[in-house]
Amino acid sequence: MNKVHGIENRRDRNKRFSIIMPVVGHQITKIVGKRGEPEKNLKVGSNVELKDVRKRDIFVAGDKKSALDFEFQFTIKYGEKAGGIDITGILFYTGDKAELDKLDKEWAKNKKLDTTMVLNILNRGMEIGYLEAIPLAERLKLPPPIKLPRFIQDEKK
Repeated sequence: MNKVHGIENRRDRNKRFSIIMPVVGHQITKIVGKRGEPEKNLKVGSNVELKDVRKRDIFVAGDKKSALDFEFQFTIKYGEKAGGIDITGILFYTGDKAELDKLDKEWAKNKKLDTTMVLNILNRGMEIGYLEAIPLAERLKLPPPIKLPRFIQDEKK
């Protein structure tokens, strides 16, 4: 189980967030991958961070809507010198204008948001990060950043 910003990262499909704002898209703004020197007992670590929040207007299906851009950075580190992958992107969220204004002011003042909101953002940033990182790791001849499922043969009884 990973911990991000002191928050446990688990899969819990039955839990719902109290603040739900629809993500209307995302954009990858930077991808950096590097292969270094091979290491024994390689440890792979990952992290995702919320870097910035910006308010703006966007057009969805021809309508102008208020939105927030959540900039995130997803990082994978392969040991000390074996390599790494950094992915920076933006999540586009829309919702009630008053709620968006409140979140924008809260970020501008404290550089923090409600834990439930941050979890929602970090989870989506992590999903996007892993989806981008897996094929890049393959191209760089690095191990996948997460354990991929495998079929195994049942033992004969």
